[in-house]
Amino acid sequence: RQATALTRAQITALSPSQMGFSSAQLLALSAAQFASFDPEDIAVLTTTQIRGVTAQALAALESSQLSALSATQIAALNVTQLRGLSAADMTALTATQLGAMTGTQIGGLAIPQIRALSATDDLVGWTERKKEKDAEAVKHKGAFDGMEITRKDAEAMILAARVEAGW
Repeated sequence: RQATALTRAQITALSPSQMGFSSAQLLALSAAQFASFDPEDIAVLTTTQIRGVTAQALAALESSQLSALSATQIAALNVTQLRGLSAADMTALTATQLGAMTGTQIGGLAIPQIRALSATDDLVGWTERKKEKDAEAVKHKGAFDGMEITRKDAEAMILAARVEAGW
């Protein structure tokens, strides 16, 4: 059967191994059909399959489904798919997911999406210091990790986005 002919109940009943949808079939799914996938089903989609998901279908996902996306899947998304996410969706992404975004992806975000990443730490990362005497500090990556963007640059971007948004 063609993917578009499947009902929400039929899609929900599919196991990850049965979800061998092609990119074209995923593109043909409605947002409601795609949103019926369990987080585990979304987590096993290949990068090729993820590229076949429409921006509307991606935007229809709930936080638990978005958080199931791997860093590799996030990196495979195109700017149009990412721009379909709401500001609330952006805050649901983990530091690992944000860190997987490319410069092109980040550059393509809308102002409300950047504003949602209001904490500079979300953008440039932070260091967590443990209270235990001999514990090592843990460095958490930010969305701009590995890029030539300083904390000061990130703060300026956030401020500019806020000003443009009328804050």
